Amino acid sequence: MPCYNTVPFSIIAPTAKGMGPLVWQNGNQINRLNTPLNNSLFLYNAGASSWADGSALSPITLPNIQQSSTQAAYYLAVNGSGVLFKTPVIGYAANILVVGGGGSGGGTGGARGAGGGGGGVIQIASPLVTGATYSVIIGSGGIVSASSALGVNGGNTSFGTFNAIGGGGGGYGISSGVSGLNGGSGGGGGGITSGTAGSGGAGTSNQGNSGGAGSTGTFSGSGGGGGAGAVGTAGTNIAAGGGGAGGLGIASSIYNGTIQYYGGGGGGSNRDTGSPTNIPLGGNGGGGNGWANTSTLATSGATNTGGGGGGTDNNVSSYVAGNGGSGIVIVSYNSPTQIATGGIVTSYVLNGSTFWVHTFNSSGTFIA
Repeated sequence: MPCYNTVPFSIIAPTAKGMGPLVWQNGNQINRLNTPLNNSLFLYNAGASSWADGSALSPITLPNIQQSSTQAAYYLAVNGSGVLFKTPVIGYAANILVVGGGGSGGGTGGARGAGGGGGGVIQIASPLVTGATYSVIIGSGGIVSASSALGVNGGNTSFGTFNAIGGGGGGYGISSGVSGLNGGSGGGGGGITSGTAGSGGAGTSNQGNSGGAGSTGTFSGSGGGGGAGAVGTAGTNIAAGGGGAGGLGIASSIYNGTIQYYGGGGGGSNRDTGSPTNIPLGGNGGGGNGWANTSTLATSGATNTGGGGGGTDNNVSSYVAGNGGSGIVIVSYNSPTQIATGGIVTSYVLNGSTFWVHTFNSSGTFIA
């Protein structure tokens, strides 16, 4: 068996005659090859040769090629000097959603806290190698610490090499404003009665957004955590309650063909003075609400959404911030029958096509 040079692209086999294969490089589609217009690429599989669009190929001689019974199909590309390049055949295309754990809200421990940032979100269409094993790690949501007013970042979630960053913990304000932490989406900044309020933490590029800044003044509200789809709202200094809303999460229909949101930011806290009535809402996508008043406390991010936790005004020790929601991984592919294993397996039919869905609410293994 001769050795072949490895090229950094993968090819999805054609689905029907006349439909050239898709060529991918580093997870990005390059183009669709339509040979025999270009005869530099052909498929050799168990002794049968054909052009890459699936059409018949006249008998040819492949010098120095040997086909073993255990060898999978592969494509051979020939350049002008006759050098052969071997590329793997990818079994099928899939849609993949990876969501990091949300950050917890700030404020527990005697401070006025901001909303936690939503977990970073990755949505990608990527080829999967048939039979390959992919490790799945689900990030936990940030857990509020009773000893610290600063929120806690959520854990990272990964599928193979795709890594979604956990959301940033929310900031707080006591004698000075403390900024939110950076993350998949950043935590909000703490509000303060005088001086400089905290700024929102930064989000991760292509995964999330920054948190909203806190405000300064008598009724200073803290900022909302950033969401995967939008920045967190800045806090405002208003008597009705100026806690900023959490940023909107990202919409996805990967689970069952209907839109759901992931990675919403947590709402920031109002200040516990006067009679605030506004509720600082968490962002759509599992974000928890911020502290509104003595009867409407902060809530945690929703489980397996990557939502950030709501911030709290900890004027009373029982007022605690919300924890972040844990992350999730979902893999979906179009096939008449189930191909892969791993996770919770469901299916749905859309426009006559069957889609198989593998949902990971906890860490595990996906076998394509």
